[in-house]
Amino acid sequence: MKILMLTDKMELGGAETHILTLCSSLIRRGHSVTVVSSGGTLAKRLTAAGARHITLPLSEKSPRQLARAYIGLSRLIGSGKFDLVHSHARLPSLLASSLAKKNSIPMVCTVHARFSLSSYRKRLSRWGNMSIAVSEDLKQYLADCHGIPPENVYVIHNGIDTSRFLPSPAPNSTVFRIGFLSRLDTDCSKAAMTLCRLAPALRSRLGSVEILIGGGGSALTEVRAAASKVNRSLGFECVKVLGAVSNVPEFLGRCRLFVGVSRAAMEAALCSLPVILCGNEGYFGILTPENLSKALSTNFCARGCEELRASTLLDDILKVASDKNSRSPYMAHLLAEKLSSERMAEDTLSVYGKAMSSLSAKKSSVLLCGYYGFGNMGDDVLLRSAIKRARKEFPALAVGALTKKGARDSAHFGIRCVKRSSPVAIWRELRGCKHFIFGGGTLLQDSTSLRSLIYYVTLLRLARLRGARCHLWANGLGDLSSPLSKRLAVQALNVCEYIGMRDSLSLGRASAISTNPRIYQEQDLATACKGSNKERCEYLLSRAFGEYGRLPDFIIVAPRKGDGLSELKKALFRAKRAGMTLCFTPMHKTADRGIARRLCCQHGGILIDGICYADLVGLASYSKGVYSMRLHGLMAARAAGVPCRAFGRDSKLRYFDLLY
Repeated sequence: MKILMLTDKMELGGAETHILTLCSSLIRRGHSVTVVSSGGTLAKRLTAAGARHITLPLSEKSPRQLARAYIGLSRLIGSGKFDLVHSHARLPSLLASSLAKKNSIPMVCTVHARFSLSSYRKRLSRWGNMSIAVSEDLKQYLADCHGIPPENVYVIHNGIDTSRFLPSPAPNSTVFRIGFLSRLDTDCSKAAMTLCRLAPALRSRLGSVEILIGGGGSALTEVRAAASKVNRSLGFECVKVLGAVSNVPEFLGRCRLFVGVSRAAMEAALCSLPVILCGNEGYFGILTPENLSKALSTNFCARGCEELRASTLLDDILKVASDKNSRSPYMAHLLAEKLSSERMAEDTLSVYGKAMSSLSAKKSSVLLCGYYGFGNMGDDVLLRSAIKRARKEFPALAVGALTKKGARDSAHFGIRCVKRSSPVAIWRELRGCKHFIFGGGTLLQDSTSLRSLIYYVTLLRLARLRGARCHLWANGLGDLSSPLSKRLAVQALNVCEYIGMRDSLSLGRASAISTNPRIYQEQDLATACKGSNKERCEYLLSRAFGEYGRLPDFIIVAPRKGDGLSELKKALFRAKRAGMTLCFTPMHKTADRGIARRLCCQHGGILIDGICYADLVGLASYSKGVYSMRLHGLMAARAAGVPCRAFGRDSKLRYFDLLY
């Protein structure tokens, strides 16, 4: 594979080292990598690793330099020499996004940190066909602040060359050396400045102590000034400011303790050093095997933790200094399994494959139809499951779908999407379509409206007129209250070559009104969706309850407006009296969010928002049960193996037990 890697610069830093490590691993696997940046210290090491480096002003924001960068990227991407573009910074992503789309090249974006959220910068952010986050909290940041579906964001931790960072014994020295290593910019130098202020107290309590501060940046002069002031007051060089450090293993080998965050803290832990995680974004404290997962969920950056205080840091340093067994080879072993550079490369290549398969075709040979793209968690999981099934059954054909918004939904679902409200667009898409499929849901019913039934029946007849073969996958056959509705449903069933009903009642209804012999019962498409992994669930639970290790008994509640709400409120009151914590989850982004927030305020619960169906299944497995006014809330509970209770008069809820 030929990969074009983009970033703003290649100076010493965590993100830049991540890129260097990834490129080296990809090259060892036989892939060709070209890196474009504005240059920097690590550019020569990229070349030495076998990558090609091209210099363009990707860190400059003046109109002239932006034009130069855009023209250069246009020539590179338009040359046809690359299979995929992988961007690691916001400005390169913006410049390359339209070029990659124009040349039908998939694009992957990695987010290494949070960006400022001004409205115009949000509009200028681009996240590619697939996104990678280096931690769970950054994945949630993309979902909450940029509207990226959690299913399109893959967490891949920083990969580290574990052959360079190995567990080692404590240095043979009576001096207690504390190491700090980071970019020394204003947004990441707080811990360094705090160490400078603590130097006199550490000298008084520990005797022979030395603080090594490594890194370069805009705040380097300020840190040096603070260190010089402390050293003059002590009468010797207690705080040494080293500037940029190129040999990190050697730096860490001199230390007895590491104080800091991010990649350098990971490297220190791999060397079995005790680590205190603290920085501008928060104070995490002493790293232990018990809190390792929580530390990884913020990429060792302590985001969301309490504010860094000098007194707390001093207490923890003294605690580590008094512990003769503070070095932890076991911690190094745990981290080596999660942070291997080879594992990072393998996981990244897997995302590359998904991005390449997500390129939208210019024409759909398999067209999926349903209530897709309206922000309903249940319908979205049906579409994703239908896409997987379509690609398995028709591997040589391009898959598309009728959704609410074409361009937006194409980015979200990774297939060609056509606006379902445009008759002209639908008619054009049906030209050449070989298979037209109702992918899940109860589309044939008139309880919503007769107009809805007419819409779906008309689509089936148009598809058949255009020569497409029509299928129903895991559909329900809902209430048909009038003779006209029954005639329309019969017409729809009779034009289908395959009819899959998701419950026994729908199967009986279909068999009773249609003479079509190809009617079968099958499971709802959502049953193929598994729950999120343990790491994701632990992050979401920690985010909701503050501490994953001490979970209360809780119930997940999926409310909506309509019949059954008053009955649900009574049940919530009884559950609250029984000591249950109530966790409200809006399954429809717009329709359910308001009622979920109101109920949350009224009953003193917790709002869990910005999750996908797989997250819901995973969280349900930790709960005592699910109260739901939506069908797929009940299905998530069933998949998680916990009790559930339905609220409402919707026929889909009444037939839930018939789905299995």
